[in-house]
Amino acid sequence: MNVWDPRGDVARGQSLVNRVKRADQRAHLYDLEDDGASALAQTKRRLKGAIATRRAIIAELRTGKAAAARGLVRDPMLVADQIMKHEARIIELRAALDSLPAPGVLAPMTRRVAREDRRRRHGQNPKPISLILPRIAGSRALARRLSTEARITPGCHATIDARHCIESTWTFADELSLILVKRGAAGVLLIMGPPKTIADLEHATRARGLHLAVNDSTR
Repeated sequence: MNVWDPRGDVARGQSLVNRVKRADQRAHLYDLEDDGASALAQTKRRLKGAIATRRAIIAELRTGKAAAARGLVRDPMLVADQIMKHEARIIELRAALDSLPAPGVLAPMTRRVAREDRRRRHGQNPKPISLILPRIAGSRALARRLSTEARITPGCHATIDARHCIESTWTFADELSLILVKRGAAGVLLIMGPPKTIADLEHATRARGLHLAVNDSTR
């Protein structure tokens, strides 16, 4: 009796989407697991959990049921002060939550697996593409123009040449990473660039589950 070994199909570059339904299992077989890719989702869950916990504490302080059950006498001024501190902390937590980049509908791991499924269904490795950044990369429109000129295709590996770039903005990095993900790029190599450009692209691609490697001799 022949037993199907998925590792053979993986080695031959075939997609497992029709035989392995769970994305996390395909991620393991494709060797795409990355604990860091889910850091954004973990941070959001932690912040939401902290907010929910403090709201529950405020609700308990207002009703006083727990204190009454233990026969404790509450000081109204102390209770009001505690509620005020928890409410202030909730505002801080919500601000931190709102400042996180939107990861989109799919989790980062699921997006990486979906890109790998598409690449394998095409049957070949697409032609690598290059994007050469100008001295100033400061707009979403520029990111869209460079992406259009590069002709990004599903499964391709993109090289971003930032050797001549002296300044860039977060909006440029955010838009460029969004386009790379939407068009199905499999990975990105960044060649040098200013520290802020490197940091922005690392943050933007990591938030969307896209692998970025940096070739920077100054590091």
